[in-house]
Amino acid sequence: MKKLILIAAVALFSLGVSAQKYNAPLATPLKVSAEDAQARQVREALLNGNGKSVSNAATRALTRVVEPEGTPNDYFLVRSELVDWLGFLPERLTKETVYLSADGTKIYLPNMVWPSQFGSTPNYVEGTVSGNVISIPAGQVVGTMQMNGVTYEFYLAAVDIQKTNLTKKITPSYDPIQLYFDSSVGLITWYNSTGTQYNGAYIGLFYDYTSGGYTYTNNAAYVASPSYFSHTFYADPVTRQMTYRDAYTGESGSAAVEHHITNLGLHFMKGILPDYSDVYVLFKDAYEEYDPKTGEGIGDPIGIMTGVQVISDNRVMFASDGTPSWNQTNMRNYSCPFIYDSTTDTYTQLATPTRRLRDLWQETVENEGGSTSEKYIYSHDYCDMIIGKAAGSGISGVETSTDKEAVSTEYYDLSGRRISAADKGVSIKVEKYADGTSKAVKVLK
Repeated sequence: MKKLILIAAVALFSLGVSAQKYNAPLATPLKVSAEDAQARQVREALLNGNGKSVSNAATRALTRVVEPEGTPNDYFLVRSELVDWLGFLPERLTKETVYLSADGTKIYLPNMVWPSQFGSTPNYVEGTVSGNVISIPAGQVVGTMQMNGVTYEFYLAAVDIQKTNLTKKITPSYDPIQLYFDSSVGLITWYNSTGTQYNGAYIGLFYDYTSGGYTYTNNAAYVASPSYFSHTFYADPVTRQMTYRDAYTGESGSAAVEHHITNLGLHFMKGILPDYSDVYVLFKDAYEEYDPKTGEGIGDPIGIMTGVQVISDNRVMFASDGTPSWNQTNMRNYSCPFIYDSTTDTYTQLATPTRRLRDLWQETVENEGGSTSEKYIYSHDYCDMIIGKAAGSGISGVETSTDKEAVSTEYYDLSGRRISAADKGVSIKVEKYADGTSKAVKVLK
């Protein structure tokens, strides 16, 4: 079997750093079209760490300016988020609730940038839907923060690729943030199937301040490549039992894993990191061979793989090679594959080459003599992981028959809105059974 390797799209310099053990988790972004010169320029600006987050915020309070209206729909949000001490943007996966108005013309999207700084209540922005395009007016305030006795309003805007200066700061665009709504697969993203890039590829959180009689705009945080995946287009999650060994603590254990299988070759798992049981981790289909030109997998997938991701603010999970040290190049390039066995319905972590799932963060520690320094800390190094057979597996895709009797039947249109009955064209029929499983079927009328 050939080695499973995921090549990083952006090569960073190799900086060897030792991680300190603390006593008390993709190597590439989602598959997208080639970026043009302007997009590459702004990505370089993001990678160079321009416009870092405001520090020394005294108090934080949420200001929610939009009350969402309409039908709630479960989505998974994948975005590339800055990790200050790394200087690049790994992916982060969270489960969110998106609202769509009854007439389908308004949509409310939550927690796009830096939500943890404004409290636990989701902060929404409002957009309008016209055909396949979502337009979100720039300047919507998602929260406030008090610094040095002054209250600042933080608002979202697309990054102005034309005006962003690589050596200074990231400039906001006051044109609407635009995203593409692919209702055929339940996907909200920043580019369409033909490779057209919209004004939502890079979204910044900005605030204005006054000094010396002048008003300035500063960038507090930013994300890249935001995508929302609708839960309606795949079956209910299955529960798997996982066994593992922690190479750092020496302990072995088991945990329940919630496994969501999408219709786009992606897998969302909660519980895969036992000490971060509420965190969702993104996996992709893994292949034995990849096309060197397109990066597409060749043949059928042989399992799943994961790699570097944000698991909480400024804390990541990555695929380690078992050694105490790490470097940015390996962190971006290494993946952790799990090989699938269809006869037992299990995923087994690849043992050769050595790959483990390790947490990592930066922490200020006090040295002898009272000085302080920044240390890289990890507390777990998960290996020998086997994700066992699903308990009460759900059913995905189109089914022709079943011996079970449905206890409820619901219908949805292709935008994810619940409807009373199958509508003209294609609808989604979801049947739920007494044993907790469900079946999603596309209905053509």
